[in-house]
Amino acid sequence: MHDSDPSVSVVLELAGNDPDSIYFNFCNDYGLPNQGVTKKYKAISGRFSFSVSEDNPIKEPAWQTFYYVTISIKDLHLLNQENNDEIIINEAVFWNVRVGWLPG
Repeated sequence: MHDSDPSVSVVLELAGNDPDSIYFNFCNDYGLPNQGVTKKYKAISGRFSFSVSEDNPIKEPAWQTFYYVTISIKDLHLLNQENNDEIIINEAVFWNVRVGWLPG
């Protein structure tokens, strides 16, 4: 494990409160109507580590292939550059998150 990796970025997205809008659309194949605007907080400091399971070989069809990921984030400082608002998260752990590897 490396102590740092400048290619890793962490962004917290907070949804608005409009009941008629759709938030958190991460599909890049097409746009959705009534796409809401999220507030983005970019990490300016903190520690990030992760592990990925290797016990699930690639299968056919590809959508049956998945892995489990565990992510640990510590002392995370996030900044919204539009209004200079900062959020601090002491520790967050996401374990056994099922992740698939399909484009789109």
